[in-house]
Amino acid sequence: MQYEHILKENFPDLIVVGENYPPSSLRLQLNKIVSVFKLVLIGTVIAGPTVFGTFGRNPPGWFLWTQENKFASIFLTWIVCGQVESALLSTGAFEVYFNDVPIHSALKTGHPPSIEQIAGSINNHIVPNTIDSEIFNHITNK
Repeated sequence: MQYEHILKENFPDLIVVGENYPPSSLRLQLNKIVSVFKLVLIGTVIAGPTVFGTFGRNPPGWFLWTQENKFASIFLTWIVCGQVESALLSTGAFEVYFNDVPIHSALKTGHPPSIEQIAGSINNHIVPNTIDSEIFNHITNK
């Protein structure tokens, strides 16, 4: 939104369209696995040691800690798994096109563009077109 506002000040006729860049199918599948793991882990903490008794096992030591600190362990699980899910869905994409011509790709460069880079690239695309149209008008009016 900050980029859009600054660009609209300099290029009032510019139309800015934002979209989400989709993550890979592998990342989507891993995200689902982490999400299910998070819910199963939280459900196990809420259910207590009876879950392990159902399978004829004794609860491990770390699980006993979760029972003594249910709120903290659920909160920690929610936060950590949420961060992993978010990282899996983040593509780092910031792709900028002007008239269907790519002028910046964060996927290729590894960093987002500065507002100066975007404005400069747009200006470079506009000015030659303006000069070309002026030359065309000058030539055709002779």
